[in-house]
Amino acid sequence: MTELITQEKLKSLLRYEPETGNFYRLKNGKLTGSKAGKFLTIYVMGKPYKAHHLAWLYMLGVFPENFLTHKNRNSSDNSWENIISRSPRITKGKKIELTQDILRDLLHYNPETGHFYWIHEGSGRDITKPAGTVGYQGYICIEVLGGTYKAHKLAWFYMTGEWPKKTIDHKNVCPSDNRWLNLRQATHSQNCVNQGMRKTNKSGYKGVCWNKEKGKWVVQCRVNKKSNYVGAFDDPELAGLVYQEFAQKHHGEFYREVSGCQA
Repeated sequence: MTELITQEKLKSLLRYEPETGNFYRLKNGKLTGSKAGKFLTIYVMGKPYKAHHLAWLYMLGVFPENFLTHKNRNSSDNSWENIISRSPRITKGKKIELTQDILRDLLHYNPETGHFYWIHEGSGRDITKPAGTVGYQGYICIEVLGGTYKAHKLAWFYMTGEWPKKTIDHKNVCPSDNRWLNLRQATHSQNCVNQGMRKTNKSGYKGVCWNKEKGKWVVQCRVNKKSNYVGAFDDPELAGLVYQEFAQKHHGEFYREVSGCQA
């Protein structure tokens, strides 16, 4: 198909609902399109277009280079999840194809609560409830365009327009708390610093463990992937205070309070 209109022009004339597959005229808000043979046809600027071709242009910014098919074989169902291309050059479900505009067309992110909400109902999605499910290690995961994304990474992309180049760290160590003020980029080392005590810790203080050979409580602290020996002490509480001082100096903004102790 020869490209006659641009994505920008199309969006200035029509609104596409990815969940239902419907197109609406922005001028009057009415549902548009009529059946012409097997497919739904929509006139734009006086020219007829197949609705599923327009859906592809609306979502990806380009006309399909190859034949489009409907997954459920219902040619009237132009919901986005039902449209696929046989072209190996354009496949859905990859991060590179999920633009900030497409994300904002599908989901609304509330920076104050950290929740995402679907903008349009459909496919069992409830627009009144937060989108996503709790996945591995407590992270919220959301399926978008056939791909599964962690909500904190989507939040970063939604707000900045760029995928995070580093790990996204939750300041309060709660993996499901995706409020904007709770997210920050961090190196892997910094992200590891912002963790609580291990379950195997017997001293009650982070960075402090018993050394049988020395007969003392030993303090160790990781900085830039390197384990640093800080000292050995008879009193675990004193050892904990020494760890706090060392960690605060070397961990900077990633130094935080954990169970009454600083980390």
